[in-house]
Amino acid sequence: MPKTTPANQPAPNPAAAYTTTTPTASSPYPIDLLLETEQTLSLLFPPWDKLTKELVKRRKRYPFSIPPSQGHSRNLDLSTYTYWRARLLELYEEVYLSPPVSLMQLWRDRRDPEKFSTWIIGMMVFVLTVVITVTGVMQTWKAFEGGVGDNSTA
Repeated sequence: MPKTTPANQPAPNPAAAYTTTTPTASSPYPIDLLLETEQTLSLLFPPWDKLTKELVKRRKRYPFSIPPSQGHSRNLDLSTYTYWRARLLELYEEVYLSPPVSLMQLWRDRRDPEKFSTWIIGMMVFVLTVVITVTGVMQTWKAFEGGVGDNSTA
């Protein structure tokens, strides 16, 4: 049973809007959507990237059966994306705005150089503090034990 609107009319078919704007009858999707999808895939899977090349080699084709765009440059401005903007912004927030969750991620994270250098300096201070504390405890223990420099005669 088809969905009906409050006026007891059948709900509009969302795919019908795409078929009316398509310049050719061979595709039910508008050409803008297809071009933007191609740009989005090129953004997510750059053809020059080592991991993308490994994926293509393993699958023996480009992801999603769409070859990399030869005539279009990669557009990094997300405001120009109409159809995929919301999804790309979600990906951006998940990847670039989430904090590192492991020490290896923290070590490789170069998004905020100031935060990274602060972390490195903090780690160096921590290591030096531990070394100085252990050295001080060892010297104090050796001094009370009567080790080095004990000149007492019995």
